[in-house]
Amino acid sequence: TWGKKKMFTASAAGLPDPPACPPGVPPFSFSGSYYNQQTFTGRLKHFFSLINPLPMFASSADLARAVSLLDSVANGLAIPASQASQSQAAVTTTIPPVVSSSSPASTPIVVSDLDLWNARRLKESTLHPDTGKPIPIPFRMNAWAFMNIPVCAGMLLSTPSLFN
Repeated sequence: TWGKKKMFTASAAGLPDPPACPPGVPPFSFSGSYYNQQTFTGRLKHFFSLINPLPMFASSADLARAVSLLDSVANGLAIPASQASQSQAAVTTTIPPVVSSSSPASTPIVVSDLDLWNARRLKESTLHPDTGKPIPIPFRMNAWAFMNIPVCAGMLLSTPSLFN
């Protein structure tokens, strides 16, 4: 859903208003998990997010935007909304922009934590962690259920033999 709505806002006092996040969205972290891994429901939700088939249909432009957004946060060109109160000079956006290295470093762009979590989820489910290249769709974790349907059907519909 990136790129469909572009809206930049600033408060009357000149200080940025952080983008609104739904309640319950944890602060963005490159190393942490979106869900609480100490509880069963958190681990179950984490597994369901791994096998969610929606990232299979993301375009290469969406993937490029997600990678650019995460790189800009890692390089300090953008900051999560949960850390926006610590920065006094920032440009606030409601969508993840494509941030280039030519953006002035003195005014980082504030991006909502939910958009950062979605970008991280898309990047981690599409790109190989070692090579950085896209994993073919049939071999992704989110395609696991769909790719196993023919295998299960073949096992159930096969004729009995001496070996099975």
